[in-house]
Amino acid sequence: MRFVLASILGATVVSAAATPAVRRVTGRIERVIHAPGPCRGGVAVTREEIEEVEAKTRHLRLTNAIFTIFAGRQHVGRPLMTFRTDRAARFDVSLPEGVFCVMAGELKESAPAKSAAAASRDPHTDPECLRERAVACDAQLHVRRENPRDVKLTLETYTPCPQPWAQPCYRGPMPP
Repeated sequence: MRFVLASILGATVVSAAATPAVRRVTGRIERVIHAPGPCRGGVAVTREEIEEVEAKTRHLRLTNAIFTIFAGRQHVGRPLMTFRTDRAARFDVSLPEGVFCVMAGELKESAPAKSAAAASRDPHTDPECLRERAVACDAQLHVRRENPRDVKLTLETYTPCPQPWAQPCYRGPMPP
């Protein structure tokens, strides 16, 4: 009888230690929309041009917006939860310690992207880069034992130049 009880208590201690502690994380979310920079190839960009682009950058609070959280650094698999920000773009979630992928919108289960690389037939486009971008997160949330009280999640949006050589997965020759 004592052996059985000790085994049950020992199993309970092991399972409790294996379960990560759930942490409350609060914060706010904003989207930063970066204006396109000068699109002219390898010509040097002046300080004034950089300041002009920075001045056009917009910061938007994402109020009353729905977000989906996936476990890990990519949005693959089943979502763990969805949440909505309030009128001040604030959120409040409880998650175990770890890294989580935050995506804008209410998303369902997601499989690893295979078709994104197959869709590009351009010999100068890196298919692995396309696959990585297809499962990239809008933001990552790191839940730690010592989390700051107010976390800020920023969803970055860039407007690329229209030229093929200015695209993120282009690996071909640069313009003359």
